[in-house]
Amino acid sequence: MARTGLPTALGALSGGIVVLGGILEFLIATVQGLATLKVRTIVGGFVDGIVALVLGLLVLAMTFYAHRGSRDRAVVGGVVLVVLGALVWFLVSSYLIAVLGGVLAFLGGLLFVLEDAFRPPSSSPTSP
Repeated sequence: MARTGLPTALGALSGGIVVLGGILEFLIATVQGLATLKVRTIVGGFVDGIVALVLGLLVLAMTFYAHRGSRDRAVVGGVVLVVLGALVWFLVSSYLIAVLGGVLAFLGGLLFVLEDAFRPPSSSPTSP
C-alpha cells in the first residue's frame, strides 16, 4: 500500500533540499576558492558537496522505499531516514540549507515510523 501525506512530502522535500545544498556548497566554495586562490577551499567545498549530494540521493531513495510497500518497509525506511537525517545534520553542518534538509529528513523518518507504529494492523482473513 502506498503512503501519502506528510512523511512522504517531508522526505522528498528534504532530499531535494540536501541535493540543492550540496550543489550550492560546491559552487560557493569554488567561487570563494577562485577569488582567494586557495585550492583547499575548492577541494573542501567539492568534498562537502559530493557528500551532501550522495546523502540527498539516499534520502530520496529511502523516501521512495518507505512510500511504496508494506508496513514493514515503511518502518525500516523511516528508521533509515532518521539515521540519514542525523548523518546529514552532522556531516554537512557547514551549510544551513543542507542542515535544514537533514532536520526535515529526520522528521519525515520519524513520522514514517510513528504513522505505522500506531496504525492498527490491516484485517486479513485468518484460517481457524
